[in-house]
Amino acid sequence: MSSRITKRKNLSIKEKYQIICDVDKKMKYDLIVSKFQLGNKSTISEIKKKKDVIIEEYEKIGSNKNAKSLKKAKYPNIDEALIIWIKEARKNNITINQEILKVKSIKFANDLGYIDFKGSDGFITKFVKRNGLTFGALSGEANKVDKVMCEDWKNKLQELTFGYSAEDIFNGDELGLFWKLTPNHTYFLPGESRKSINNNKERCTLFMITNSTGSYKHLSIIGKSKNPRCFLKFRNPFKYYSNTSAWMTTDIFNQELKYLDSIFNRENRKIILFVDNCSAHQVNYNLKNIKVEYLPANSTSVLQPLDQGIIWSLKSYFRSNLIKYMITILEDGRDFKTNYNLQVAISLIQKSLSQVSKFTIINCFRKCWFPIEETIPIENPGEETELIWQSAAEKITLKYDTFQEFIEIDNFITTTESINETTIIDKLKFQNEETIEDNFEEDLVSVPTKSEAMNMIFKLKQFYKDDDDIQYLSKLEDKILNQAYNSMKQTIIKDYFK
Repeated sequence: MSSRITKRKNLSIKEKYQIICDVDKKMKYDLIVSKFQLGNKSTISEIKKKKDVIIEEYEKIGSNKNAKSLKKAKYPNIDEALIIWIKEARKNNITINQEILKVKSIKFANDLGYIDFKGSDGFITKFVKRNGLTFGALSGEANKVDKVMCEDWKNKLQELTFGYSAEDIFNGDELGLFWKLTPNHTYFLPGESRKSINNNKERCTLFMITNSTGSYKHLSIIGKSKNPRCFLKFRNPFKYYSNTSAWMTTDIFNQELKYLDSIFNRENRKIILFVDNCSAHQVNYNLKNIKVEYLPANSTSVLQPLDQGIIWSLKSYFRSNLIKYMITILEDGRDFKTNYNLQVAISLIQKSLSQVSKFTIINCFRKCWFPIEETIPIENPGEETELIWQSAAEKITLKYDTFQEFIEIDNFITTTESINETTIIDKLKFQNEETIEDNFEEDLVSVPTKSEAMNMIFKLKQFYKDDDDIQYLSKLEDKILNQAYNSMKQTIIKDYFK
């Protein structure tokens, strides 16, 4: 009589994941064994033990769900660097092919110190398979916001905002501002010849956050100068940051989130914040009172409330306030250039922010399908600003044909950092350093016992011959003996009261 041996089935990651799902649904083990033609129930137990690993592999394997296992990369840092770079490149609609991946992988390998790495076709093929990447032709309409995606977002938005009041639904974004830019080629005082004015395009970045009712407006400023001289005796109404590009960075973004989180924590308030998915908006801080959600890629022109007129309103008021300030200075017979700096610009920004009405904000949120119940009349700040523009035309020679052109002159300047190759490498090296630091305690020598410490001191006494050294070691010896005596005394007292 021959005994039949059941052959062990080699399950794919997808099958293992489905088994986990069936177990979670309380399906009987006998049915699972039959469904997947398993040898016995022990296979299910083994899969349950590795549940977290299997789920992680299932999510990482991408389109190759029938793979038997997720093979670990020989050069994990190169894999990670390539994935970060690919994500950033696709956000900017950069076309990526196999040759580009080969060049980038070799570049990252050199930067990371891998001397033996060759960036072969085989490596790229396995990299693509490991990470579930797919190649295909780009559609000419791919970069446009399609209607299907908008409809899907409308449904998702209702789910994301469920349980939040309109007061606690926020949107945040950056805007660039040429704060020194004036609207004129030249200006003149009554009875004097015209004097040229330098249209300096010195810029700053504003980070604006508002809720959907317009009851909460927050602004921070990013400039180039770390300590502007005009700030010496100036109490800045906004948080001020600086870097050489005056851009929003991941570090500044997280400082802002940390600051706002502490405010909402004190108010015992939970809010949801919608931002675009640019690389500077990565959350690296454990937030307690702010939930950050990302808008779909390439959709802010349609789905972001701030882009529907809130930012335009702020800039419109700023430009009109600047013109009014400029005319006042000129009419007083003072020089504009010596009476205008970043401090004055910030004061004008503060005034402009207060002028952005809740009506404008509510209408912009409603336009993006956010749940706003209140019906608000449409407000157009352009009517007042056009009158200011006409008044300015009577006193100064205007450079721009329309006020709209003056408002939108800095619409397309860069406001956020993008991840470049150097940033990626620095990030990976920093992660590696953190890992070494985190695991350092594992390599520490275990703490010696009192007896072992006494033996060490005895050996050191044999080594040192100087009287001062011997005296110091004797003091250490006495200290250890006292500790041992006190410890013994405590033990006797405890035993006595047992």
